[in-house]
Amino acid sequence: MPVTAAEVRHDANEVVLVRQSDFVGWYAWSCRECEASAVAAPAGSGLMAASPF
Repeated sequence: MPVTAAEVRHDANEVVLVRQSDFVGWYAWSCRECEASAVAAPAGSGLMAASPF
């Protein structure tokens, strides 16, 4: 499932956080994957490989 703009934000440390509807919690990855790329990323992208916390 693609990530929607409403599910993506940056925290104070510029880490991108994304809420996944199939997981209770947030996934985070480096800001190298910027918000625009996260929103545009197709399902099955590397974004899903982020560690949950």
